[in-house]
Amino acid sequence: KENKDKAMIRVIHAADAAALDDKVEKGDSAPVFGNVEKGKTTEYKAVDAGEYKFVLTAAGDTAEVVKFESVKLEAGNLYTVVARGTLES
Repeated sequence: KENKDKAMIRVIHAADAAALDDKVEKGDSAPVFGNVEKGKTTEYKAVDAGEYKFVLTAAGDTAEVVKFESVKLEAGNLYTVVARGTLES
């Protein structure tokens, strides 16, 4: 469901890795999406528009495996974070 006042984001876990957490800024942050299983796509979640730097960790871990470049999420738009390849540091 689209929300004109928020940016909508989801995660696709297409990596060759176990479950992962998608967080903002650093590995010990609270997950935006937690325990995303391999091969799964989350539902969209409404977040405030703004600048984000997404980080992937193994589910329940704080060690950063992937840190994406900063992105600007705009209200009313849909975004997808895709984990692919392998999640090795």
